[in-house]
Amino acid sequence: IRVPGSGILKYNNSELINIWVEILNDFNSKIEPERQISMRFIYSALRSLPLQQLYSILIDATKLMNDPVLGKYVVGFDVVDEEDRYNSLLYYLPAWMFIEEYIQSNNLVPMRYYFHAGETAWNKQDTENLYDAVLLNTTRIGHGFALHNYPVLMQMVKERDIAIELNPISNQM
Repeated sequence: IRVPGSGILKYNNSELINIWVEILNDFNSKIEPERQISMRFIYSALRSLPLQQLYSILIDATKLMNDPVLGKYVVGFDVVDEEDRYNSLLYYLPAWMFIEEYIQSNNLVPMRYYFHAGETAWNKQDTENLYDAVLLNTTRIGHGFALHNYPVLMQMVKERDIAIELNPISNQM
């Protein structure tokens, strides 16, 4: 949320999540317990970001995941945007390795990944992102459209119980 007419952020990530939690709690307070809802956030960054920027974003995501109050709402991390136009998961490998070491050395909650990968079957990078997502121990593959072309990888996804999030309309846009 930005201040109208400017590029200035009005709220930081913690404040935004707290606002959503207040809205959720207000909503749930007005309905029967069996009809109440919950919410979770996947912290996302754009694939177009340079590698150096991702380090501080991953630290912020890690802090939110380990926050005593907000940690139950922030469940993991993803990079989003067009795979064929922007950076691959492999491009960010130094950042993934850094955050894993940071988490282990500080005894923090492990990072869970929810990577978008295999969004189309049009190019090699989409395919490589599928393999890299599995090797990076993703919890979910967003789209996974190209997965059906790789039976061995599909079997690995099944064995590791990795969820596939499909949105056929998005893939056609």
